[in-house]
Amino acid sequence: MATNYQELIKIEMFDKEWVSQETLLSAIARKKHGIAKAGDKKKGAVLIALKSMYRKGVLKKEIDEDGDVFWGKRLPGDEPIVLRKKAAIQIDPFELTRLTTARKNIRLLEEALRKLYADVFEDVYGSSWEKHLDETTYEILKTQYWKSRHASWKPGGHPEELFSAAGIKDFSHIMGDKNNRDLFRGRFPSTFVIAGKLAELAEYRNRIQHNEALSKEEYLYFNIATQLLMQKMV
Repeated sequence: MATNYQELIKIEMFDKEWVSQETLLSAIARKKHGIAKAGDKKKGAVLIALKSMYRKGVLKKEIDEDGDVFWGKRLPGDEPIVLRKKAAIQIDPFELTRLTTARKNIRLLEEALRKLYADVFEDVYGSSWEKHLDETTYEILKTQYWKSRHASWKPGGHPEELFSAAGIKDFSHIMGDKNNRDLFRGRFPSTFVIAGKLAELAEYRNRIQHNEALSKEEYLYFNIATQLLMQKMV
């Protein structure tokens, strides 16, 4: 029987305290497929395996001052999310655990993404920017625009207006589209990693907006990660 991703992850990291996510994605994808360089699709499959092991309590994760993620073996009594104490940002953990703070960060992050994406699409594509959105995402945004505005989207409008109906998950899909990745490389060294972070934050966003219970550590992780990401967009 072929070795699966989770078995390879255990072999790669269980004798180490922490391993960076990007290192794991590349190493496991190469070992699994026997290739010199791992593509984004194969890295994505490793990330799915990591998240599954995290949900099962097998792994824990750590976030550093740059928002980078590290994975480690979770032992009994370990916290699921660990934040490195050397983080440069001064953060009040009691404030950050509040639901109102998380919702504020959702709003601020989506506003920042809306402006960034609108500027990029307009600068690169001009008036033809709509043609460079994949069809599925374009239809989703038009539907969400109608729900929020109670009016149909009129083609040819400004991108920031349509992106006002987008959420973190939509922005993740747009950046993750292979046709759009180069657009953001001037701002982010690895658009694959940032798209993955946005997808992860989108999961938290939906839980927060639906009033699902999050742990203190999860609120803390979400709020720090959104703040660090917004700093990269300034």
